[in-house]
Amino acid sequence: RVAQRYSHCSAVDDERNVSIYLHWPFCKQLCTYCSFNKYARSIDKNTEEKIAQCLTKEAETLISLSGTSRVFSIYFGGGTPSLAHPHTIASVLEGIHRVAHVSSDCEITLEANPSSAECERLQGFKAAGVNRLSLGVQALDNSVLSWFNRDHTVAEALKTIEEAKRLFPGRFNTDLMFGRPGHTVQQWRDELEKVIQICDDHISLYELTVEGGTELKRQVEAKEVSLPDSDMMADLYQLAVEVLENHGLKRYEVSNFARPGAESQHNGRYWRGKEFIGIGPGMIRSFSLSHTLSFSLSLPFCLFVTLLSESLSLSLPVSLPPYLSCCFSLSLSPSLP
Repeated sequence: RVAQRYSHCSAVDDERNVSIYLHWPFCKQLCTYCSFNKYARSIDKNTEEKIAQCLTKEAETLISLSGTSRVFSIYFGGGTPSLAHPHTIASVLEGIHRVAHVSSDCEITLEANPSSAECERLQGFKAAGVNRLSLGVQALDNSVLSWFNRDHTVAEALKTIEEAKRLFPGRFNTDLMFGRPGHTVQQWRDELEKVIQICDDHISLYELTVEGGTELKRQVEAKEVSLPDSDMMADLYQLAVEVLENHGLKRYEVSNFARPGAESQHNGRYWRGKEFIGIGPGMIRSFSLSHTLSFSLSLPFCLFVTLLSESLSLSLPVSLPPYLSCCFSLSLSPSLP
């Protein structure tokens, strides 16, 4: 198994140490608020294999171009990467392993929806080499989950959290969203207290925001719903800081709270401005090919598949000065006191 292969790797010289983000663009359905590059469709086995080949080839190409000597962390984001078969995740990790050193302490994270179907795959993802989960719970209220157009229930979320605790103790985080229509301070306090009881290592909090091209934006513009004002948003956030820190979860980034040792190492790389390689459609890559050349490229999904499935070599269609690539990284890296 891939996980067993990684256990035999030893640490190597940290001459070129990068993090890798792999974008799996498919979702079962579109969330009300999501503006990410995603495709709500099911895919058959042959298509999934082709996508895996594309991701693997792009990863091998960009890792080689960057001169990477060691992979610090790997993150499968989406879309919904937990919809992929564990074998697909394993094959992509195998490709990375062929061209770079991946040590036994490399953090390998997978974003997962807490639905029953995906919960059943968690053991398979662990066997594939994944050692950390990011669970998109978002709310502990079925009516809110329905309005978000999420494909899981509160009961499924609780079951998945228990399975994650068993398989990835101290190495999973739970995502929650605040500031939905009608959200009150008391509702938020009750929800935080409940989630702390079941997931007490790492919690990520995200303010619901209106993004272009989303169902939420349509509803707001049509005055079908309204979000809390900025003062209420601030109150909800401040409450969360107080409640979580009172329970020993320290804020180590504006949206992330964890007990010592449970922090996400991968996300910390963005905030510290470290180099990363983005793989897949819609991704930004930021790494230096030399002291004077940086490379940053974002490919639409169709072009991504066409280029790689036809076995064309990736060229460098755009040359950017280092400061501009740095700006792309910093846009993902809020400065904290």
